[in-house]
Amino acid sequence: MSDYSFEKLIDRNYMVDLLTRLLKVDCTVSMGPQTLMSPNDPKLVNYVQNVIRPELQKIGVYNIIDVPNNQIVAKSCAIPLSNIII
Repeated sequence: MSDYSFEKLIDRNYMVDLLTRLLKVDCTVSMGPQTLMSPNDPKLVNYVQNVIRPELQKIGVYNIIDVPNNQIVAKSCAIPLSNIII
């Protein structure tokens, strides 16, 4: 079994609280062709950078790697990055 320090912070109460807060984040999408959003759309950038990233840091995930298109990769093991395929 893995031994990641953030696992001890994730329990039922945490998940209910987190999901409740995530449901309150504005992520509305207009009807029609606007449903295809760019990864750099301000709503997605806000969600990833101002909601998800701080939550990862809150539970102790600090090895966050920025990758293109508003994505986040978090390293949580001792395997060298050169040996990981994403």
